[in-house]
Amino acid sequence: NHVDVMRYLIDDCHCDPMATDNNGETVLHRAAGHIDIVKYLINECHCDPMATNNSGQTVLHCTAEHIDIVKYLINECHCDPMATDNN
Repeated sequence: NHVDVMRYLIDDCHCDPMATDNNGETVLHRAAGHIDIVKYLINECHCDPMATNNSGQTVLHCTAEHIDIVKYLINECHCDPMATDNN
């Protein structure tokens, strides 16, 4: 289970779920295609779904192909569907 692996990395290995890569992306940006991980990171790790990467993209931008996650982010997390990136 992907969530179990994520939980292990964060809880046991003390990985920072808020850390960013060179593109400014958090693990939440990278997990955008996996609803179970997205929910875990937002609900249990308190990751910010409106955090932006270096291009100004939120997680919502990264999940555009995954309608179930888009609905969750808009309806449950109140993400702004009108948020714009740097382009």
